[in-house]
Amino acid sequence: MNATAVEKKRLYNKIRWAIMPFACLLFFFNGTDRANVSFAALTMNHDLGISALAFGTITSAFFISYLIFQIPSNMILKKVGASKIIPIIACAWGLITACTFFAKTGPQVAMIRFLLGVAEAGFFPGMMYWFTLYFPSRERAIVTSIFFAVATVGGLVMSPVAGYIIQYTHWAGHAGWRWLFVIEGVIPAIFALFGFIIMKDSPNECKWLTDREKEIVNADLEDERALQASQTSTTKVGFVKIITNGMLWKIAMIYMFAQIAAQTSGMWMPVLLKGFASGLSPTAIGYIMMIPTICSFFALLIVGKHSDKTGERKWHAILPLLLFSVSFMLILLPVGGITFKCIMLALTGIGGASWTGPYWTMPAAFLAPGTMAVSMAFINSCSAAGGYIGNMFSGIVAQSMGNTGVFIFMATVILVSVVLIMTLDFKKMKKFEQHIKD
Repeated sequence: MNATAVEKKRLYNKIRWAIMPFACLLFFFNGTDRANVSFAALTMNHDLGISALAFGTITSAFFISYLIFQIPSNMILKKVGASKIIPIIACAWGLITACTFFAKTGPQVAMIRFLLGVAEAGFFPGMMYWFTLYFPSRERAIVTSIFFAVATVGGLVMSPVAGYIIQYTHWAGHAGWRWLFVIEGVIPAIFALFGFIIMKDSPNECKWLTDREKEIVNADLEDERALQASQTSTTKVGFVKIITNGMLWKIAMIYMFAQIAAQTSGMWMPVLLKGFASGLSPTAIGYIMMIPTICSFFALLIVGKHSDKTGERKWHAILPLLLFSVSFMLILLPVGGITFKCIMLALTGIGGASWTGPYWTMPAAFLAPGTMAVSMAFINSCSAAGGYIGNMFSGIVAQSMGNTGVFIFMATVILVSVVLIMTLDFKKMKKFEQHIKD
């Protein structure tokens, strides 16, 4: 299918505007439902007698089930279709989140978080797979960056809202942290139902695309799949193929070690901030947590767009990760008070978010097309393992070494991802993307 560069640019802009708003709103709610326990902990831990070590167990419970159910969930998604499974997933996680209202003990909170992990397991890798059905590799860095950027808006909006709800909402005599889970659970459960109407499993099902536009997209995607198949020896999806694919393991480990830091930071940062300034109210902490989310929003879009424009992936991933690591170490310096801590938080937001757009172009370039759905699930399973390791280990470190140990731990694991990225063959990746572009 012959199409000009201008025609393709307009077409993929049209697709982005058509499918990204709903996808991004779902991810917005996904982020708030996953992270609200970090704000609830400001008062929930005291109310339920939850220690630092126990809180580490609670946050880890989510990642245990999230890890276990990743691949099964996405195998079902690929067979049944994203348009049917993803709305069910989103509705389920909202209702489970709301059930935290009824928790009376730490173990009950942990059990609900475990069930939340079961519900959420297929969402993120499912969305990454869904994007591959509409966008060739050359378009996915900016698509992924937009997806992540809108999730940061969730943090921007909900951080102060969560702080306010916890501090001032005590309806019917119940603590604010309980109402936080209800409010942030019921809304996405209702919104998710629109997915049955909005989501489609291929461009061919989209009435808002013309026949020519469908042909252009299908031709681009077919060319990419053919090139992937010619460059890889594995085209058959299967568990044995996955666990013996060294390239998949390398790509997954890159994501896992960075996610150890990112997810630990997301769950622990409100508590760690209170350790720096015990006088901060939940509302004040909510406003401070807006800083990294604002910075990450713009960094995601700028870095993702620049990476797509230049076709360069390696340093667009490495440099943000190095900034991410260094900022955790600098935050420990005994200078500048809370103002300096806020500046370092801004750097963590920039570094921790902006590398993800370039990263998510890598699986399609190095892995066989027939394994993409399960490969995405496997990568996110390793991310879940990272969340479990990070939160559990942070609870142990915080118990024995305090906040300082947690920051050093996060800074160190990021460097493992940097080293692994350096070992990838980016010349091969550039040739792949250039061929698709041409």
